[in-house]
Amino acid sequence: MENDNTASALTEAEAQKNDSTATTPETKEITIPVKYNKEIIELDLSAATELAQKGMKYEVIKNDYELLRELARKDSKSVSAYLTGLENSRLDKRKQELCEKCGGDTELAEHILKLENENSAYNSGFGELKEMFPQFDTEAQVPTEVLENAKMKGTLLLDEYLRYRLKNQKRLNETSLQQKKAEDLSLGSQLNRKGAASPETEEFLKGLWK
Repeated sequence: MENDNTASALTEAEAQKNDSTATTPETKEITIPVKYNKEIIELDLSAATELAQKGMKYEVIKNDYELLRELARKDSKSVSAYLTGLENSRLDKRKQELCEKCGGDTELAEHILKLENENSAYNSGFGELKEMFPQFDTEAQVPTEVLENAKMKGTLLLDEYLRYRLKNQKRLNETSLQQKKAEDLSLGSQLNRKGAASPETEEFLKGLWK
């Protein structure tokens, strides 16, 4: 009798040890290492795919961009500052033209120029985006990723913003699904450990059906 109690106590202790050392299954997200500024950055598959697509698109405009960068360098400016200077020059020239047509009325010329810029912004997509999402007062408030994709692909801001929202929602759904699967696996593992029959009981049950 004492031997049976000792064996039972050892079995229970072993079960408790197994429970305490068991680990919860985890779903490990696949990442891709990318070297940037002499550092290794881990990107998820979605981010790595997007980066690769941008790289392929860059190859298409590479020659034009290199020429633009060389022109900016000769002017001792960055590409961004060089383009801003060109745009300002265009606006000044257009303002002078309008001022001459308005008989020297600078205020009227500026008003017409403002209307032209607003119409241009709408045609490029910002006006349409603002109608659907009034929280955006200026393009500067639009996510950088949306602006870059629209400029690179020549698409409307509204289209790119909707894609941006859909992509983020899919990421949230995938994260939530992975967490749910991990919780289900953890719960199932615990139930299997706690509800498993002893080998003796399983043999006895098998004998009943023979």
